[in-house]
Amino acid sequence: MRLLLIAACLFFTNAFASDYIRVVGHGPNIETAKENAFREAIMIRVGTVVLSERESTINNLKRDDISVYSAGYVNDYKIISVEKHTTTIKITIDVLVADSKLVNQRLNSGTTINTINGDNAFTNYKTFIDQKLKADRLIKSVLSSYPNNAYIVEQSPYQIGVDSFRNAILTVQYKLKWNYDYIIAFNELMSLVEDSKYSMLEHAPSNVIILGKNPKDFILGEKKHYKFSDILLLDRIKDSMTYGREVKLKLSMSDTNFNNLISQCFNVNKTYFSVGNPRSLVLYGNTKEEGVLQLRIPIEYNDIIQRASNIQVSVVPYNQC
Repeated sequence: MRLLLIAACLFFTNAFASDYIRVVGHGPNIETAKENAFREAIMIRVGTVVLSERESTINNLKRDDISVYSAGYVNDYKIISVEKHTTTIKITIDVLVADSKLVNQRLNSGTTINTINGDNAFTNYKTFIDQKLKADRLIKSVLSSYPNNAYIVEQSPYQIGVDSFRNAILTVQYKLKWNYDYIIAFNELMSLVEDSKYSMLEHAPSNVIILGKNPKDFILGEKKHYKFSDILLLDRIKDSMTYGREVKLKLSMSDTNFNNLISQCFNVNKTYFSVGNPRSLVLYGNTKEEGVLQLRIPIEYNDIIQRASNIQVSVVPYNQC
C-alpha cells in the first residue's frame, strides 16, 4: 500500500514584502551560518511546503522522503553581528526576501552602471537556483509514483484457450482511466511551482495544461493552464512521465506466494498526455479505454497454469517490464 501525504505549512509575519526580516543562523563556518539564516528568512516570508512520501508494505516502512520547498529568494541582506563560539558561528542578519513567482529573472542590479555588489548578486542567484532545485525535488517526489498510482485499471474474469500450436492463451478484458485523485495532486503540485507573473493571454517559455473532470460530476470538466519561465522544470516533469517511465499494462500470473510465474507488458491504446510541443505538456484527464490482453503460455511450460493462483493486470512503467 502506498500513502502520499502533502502538508502545506505556511508561516507569515506582519511585515510587508519590502521589509527586512531579522534572522539568526548557526553553522560551523560563516558561510554555512549565512545559508541557514537565508533559508530561515525565506521560510518565514513566503512559507514552505513539506512533502512526506511514504511507501509501505503492511507495517514495514520502505521509504520516507522529505522535501522542503520555499518559493522565494534573497534579494538583499545586511549583517548585523557575528559571534564566534568554540565550534560554531552565530550570525544575525537582516534579510530582504522576494517571492520567486513574481520575479522577472532579473535578480540583482548595481547601484550605478559600473558597480556591482558581487556578494549580494551571488546570494540572489544562489538562493534563487536553490529554490528551483527544491522545486525539481518536489516534482520528482510527487511524480515518483507515476504511472503506478496515476491510473485505475479494472479487469474482467479471465479465459484460457488454446491456439493452433497447442499453446495456452490467457485472455483478460480490461478498462483503464486516469486516477482522478492523481489529477488533483498534479494540479496542486503545478499551482505550487508555477510562475504567477504571466497573464492569461501572455505566452510563457513552458506550459502545463491539465484537462480533467470529477467522475462524480455531470459537468464537462475544466481546463487549467500553468505557466513557467523555467524550461528545465518542464523537462523534469516530462522526464518523470516518458522514456523509462512510459505507461504500460502488465498481465501476470503468480503462485500463492505472489511469486511471478509468467508476465508480459502491453502498450496502452490511447493518448493520456502529449509532449509533442517542446514548450508544453498536455494531460488528458478524461481519457479512458477498454481492451483485451492476451498472454501466450508455451506448451512446454503449461505447468504454470497448474501452479498459478493469481491473475493480475497492473499499471507499470516501461522500466519494470
